[in-house]
Parts: sequence; structure tokens; C-alpha cells
Amino acid sequence: LGDDGTDSQLGDDGTDSESWPQKMQLMELMDERESGGLRLLSDLTGGGGAEKLASMLGSSAGSGLSGEAADLDHRKVLFGANAFREKEPKSYLELVWDALHDAVLIMLLVLAAVQLPTELVFGKDKSTAWIEPTALFLSVFIIVNVSSATDYVKERQFKSLAAKLNQSNKKVVVRRGEQTEVTDAEIVVGDVLAFNAHSLASLPCDGVLLSGSDVKVDESSLTGEPDPMPKTAEAPFCVSGTDVVSGSGRMLVVAVGPYSVSGKIKMAVYHDEEEDDEAAAASLVEEVAAEMAAEVAARGAQ
Repeated sequence: LGDDGTDSQLGDDGTDSESWPQKMQLMELMDERESGGLRLLSDLTGGGGAEKLASMLGSSAGSGLSGEAADLDHRKVLFGANAFREKEPKSYLELVWDALHDAVLIMLLVLAAVQLPTELVFGKDKSTAWIEPTALFLSVFIIVNVSSATDYVKERQFKSLAAKLNQSNKKVVVRRGEQTEVTDAEIVVGDVLAFNAHSLASLPCDGVLLSGSDVKVDESSLTGEPDPMPKTAEAPFCVSGTDVVSGSGRMLVVAVGPYSVSGKIKMAVYHDEEEDDEAAAASLVEEVAAEMAAEVAARGAQ
């Protein structure tokens, strides 16, 4: 067993996985890419650069990984998978609950709940006092269920479409010395990823350039820099979520999924959105409670 409790294995070049660079070391390379990245790469590889790093990761700059299932699975355990935890679509009852958090619908329910007993007690014609509150309750019931049913269908259609898109979105890696088509989720740390400015322009993971010809990458989605950034031995770090706009080449995959540069941003955004939703829900509850208290007080004063 390795230090992290996982079974150690031999890489394609016979190196034990315990001697491979750690996940945090590879992530630090990418985090420091603008300033100390080259120094860190040199320190890590003893000046051997990207090709040496490939060897240290049990891979090869020329022939890539072996593609054996056990090795690929082991790399996913050590370095993570190039995928994100899929958010399960909400159940119908959860969608109903969300729909009931609409401020207008809540006010209608409060109005109906207050009006019904008030009219039954103080109304002039008690035989018809139930009609208007019941109509309000029925209207809310219809609106909530129509909205929930629509969202239920849309969420499942979107999930199905996303799955089909992921399966059709192929990348090319070098394994056993041959170029092999794989999905994004099948890419692992240590893979040699081939890219070009045409059909393989989108980079699905972080990497270090192994070889290339006139490679330029659009990093505006991350840095805001409008000009394409050239990738050379002096600037070898390629970032996930960016697009190759010129040239072609190969890079060594060093970080994937939530451990990549764009992956960490994505996870942070999801976390912030969840916190915003919780804060919004708490604020709405407080607002409606205040309105309900005011409505009851006004009814009592009449």
C-alpha cells in the first residue's frame, strides 16, 4: 500500500506509483504557471522538463500510457477523474417545493389562509365566504404543478442531451504509441493529449507542452487577455477550458477534473451558487413572515 492507503502499482516504464509526483505538486505547477512554474518544473524534474515529468509519471512522451484498465483506474484514484460529480435532477416533489417559494404565490396563499376564517367569522354572507379563498388555493395549485411538470421534463431532457454530447465529444490521446479516441472522462493524468486548432481545439484538462508547431491558445475565458498566448518550451503550461487557435502539438496531462485550473473555478462557482440559494431562501422566509404578521394585524384591526 502507498502512503495514501491505495495500492501502489508499476507505471508503464516500471516506476512504482509511490515515486510519482504528488497531485498537489502537479496542481502547484499550474497554479504558479505565470510566475514560478518553470522553476517548479525544473526543480521537480531536475531540469529534465516535460519529457522527464512524463517518465516520472510512468508515461512516455513518445508512446504515452499503455492503456491498461488497471493502470488507468489507479491513476483516477491517485489524481482524480476528468469529470465532475453529476448533480442529480430534482424530484417532482422538490420542484413543487421550489415553486412554492415564489413570493407572489406565498402571498396568495397567506391571503387565502387569512381571508377564509375571517370571512367565515365576520363576513355578511357566510355561505359564499369560502369561494374566493378556495379559488386562490386552486389557482396556486394549478400554477405550481404546471411549473413543476415543465421543469421536471426540461431537467431530464437536458441531462439526456448532455450525456449524448459528452459521448460524442472525442479527444485524441497517445497510448501504446498509437493515437486513440477517448471521451473527456477517460483522460487521466499521464496521458499524452494531441491537439490542433481544428477538430481538437478545446483543451479538457491541464497539461505541459511536450511538442508543438506554432501553438497559440486563446485564454481570454480565464485571464481576459484578448491576444492568443503562444505555447513554447519557455511557456509550456496549457490550461483546461481554453482553445487552441493556431498550430498543433502534444501535451502531458498533469491535472484533471476538479483539480484542474478551470475545474477549481467551476467548483468554487457551484459552491457560491448554493450559498446564494440558501441565503435567498432565508431572506424570502423572513420577508413573507413579516407580510403575514402585517396582514393578520390589519385584519384584527378591522
